[in-house]
Amino acid sequence: QENVVDIVFNDGDYTPWIVEGMDVDRASLIHIYPNPASSTLNIKNVGEISTIELVNLLGQVTYRQLNSGNSSVVMSLDGQKSGIYMIRFTDTDNNISMKKLIVE
Repeated sequence: QENVVDIVFNDGDYTPWIVEGMDVDRASLIHIYPNPASSTLNIKNVGEISTIELVNLLGQVTYRQLNSGNSSVVMSLDGQKSGIYMIRFTDTDNNISMKKLIVE
């Protein structure tokens, strides 16, 4: 069985989103800043998101944060190595979207 993944571009900053089932409009509302980041990351519009995970390019989850309906979250990047990561958002219906993050 093949897993089909659509890549959608957010019109605001042309950052690619990888979407598996999550409503594209909902995913495009999630904002992360600053990017690149060094110590903390601000994440906005995540009220429907239940889990936020930082995933390195080897596919390893290096940080996981549960969200209980907060619309904004601050993620600590302490202890994360410099490099490219994906932030994986899982919503309350278990749909997943991802956003690229550079940690300095």
